[in-house]
Amino acid sequence: MKKLFFILSALILTNCATTTSYQKYKTLPSTPESQKILIYSPTEKPEQEYLVIGTASFNKDEETFICDYSEMTGYFVDACRYIGGDAVMITEMQEPDLTSCYRGSANIIKFVTDESYAKISRKIIKEYPPIPDSQAVKTYSKSEKPNNEFQVIGSIEFDDTGKTFICDSTDMMETFTKECRKIGGDAVQITDIKAPSDYSTCYRGSADILKFSEKKTVSTVSESQEKTEIKKAPAAENQNKKSTPNRTIYVAVLETVSHGVIKQNENLYLTDVLREVARRVLPTKANYLIMTRENILAMLPPDKSIEECEGGCIVETGRNISADYVAQARINTYGSKITIGVELYHTATGNLISSFNAKSDDLDNLEKEIREKAPDMFSEIKVLEATEK
Repeated sequence: MKKLFFILSALILTNCATTTSYQKYKTLPSTPESQKILIYSPTEKPEQEYLVIGTASFNKDEETFICDYSEMTGYFVDACRYIGGDAVMITEMQEPDLTSCYRGSANIIKFVTDESYAKISRKIIKEYPPIPDSQAVKTYSKSEKPNNEFQVIGSIEFDDTGKTFICDSTDMMETFTKECRKIGGDAVQITDIKAPSDYSTCYRGSADILKFSEKKTVSTVSESQEKTEIKKAPAAENQNKKSTPNRTIYVAVLETVSHGVIKQNENLYLTDVLREVARRVLPTKANYLIMTRENILAMLPPDKSIEECEGGCIVETGRNISADYVAQARINTYGSKITIGVELYHTATGNLISSFNAKSDDLDNLEKEIREKAPDMFSEIKVLEATEK
């Protein structure tokens, strides 16, 4: 099936002279030929719950002679089948003009059923009041040891049902965090983790839910009064610093991914532009630290590289390098234009907290778009940190 798809893509590229591309967000088995792939127009929306698992684009590159609607949708269907989708949702479409070609892009979707979710097994030892979403849940790897004293109040397993596809590393970590919040835990300690393999396309793993022990201090009356006086004196100063984090907040900007749309040195430059904007919006004097390329490379596990990180891997990479927030840009094309999509994640929760998209005729104007839109995106970190305080 894989070979057939690439042969088909090569024929389209040769005979149609179009630029076709696809991107997958989930690793799933290919959809069998016997299953019909549904196609939705830009104005239609499926009634059934679904998840976007990839994208595809069909664009004019030079003079073409086979690029009608059926050729475009045929390519979308092949891409959908190859990455394991159930349907194609056309998001943008340009009908023939002077070029006599259809051009467009589409989301590849997978319909959600009860079997789509991972099998969750829980064991509760002791339960506390649930903690709010605003309170961060710390995640420890299997080899890490918490500095605080703690007790294990429960455990959780995340497994494949055989038909599961909502099961990447981000889904697993979000499940662990959600279950931790439910029973009032403070942190999650990973006890086992299995990456996707020939046996399963899912991440599978288990974790203990930890509750940190509260430290009680006994003070004399005079000590209490002294502490009260000390607190009262700098009250105005503390009020002025209310929005300033009381710890260092680490922000990582991963390398821009373009899959050959632009040159490697151009990828590096656009990444540096994003870091520059982040450094300006989140200054060191306010306890923010923008991680350098060297910082990130030094903290990556030996078997990981920046270039292979995108999609659900972004949050996982952010956790691997101990970043509080992680961002990454992806470059693509739409027609004759260059497009960029930038996403910013909170690594503790795995939540996407901000993003922006832009398109331009050339890299110079794309840089202007980045400098204009990126400040608002990075400012969301300040908003979230202020909320958590």
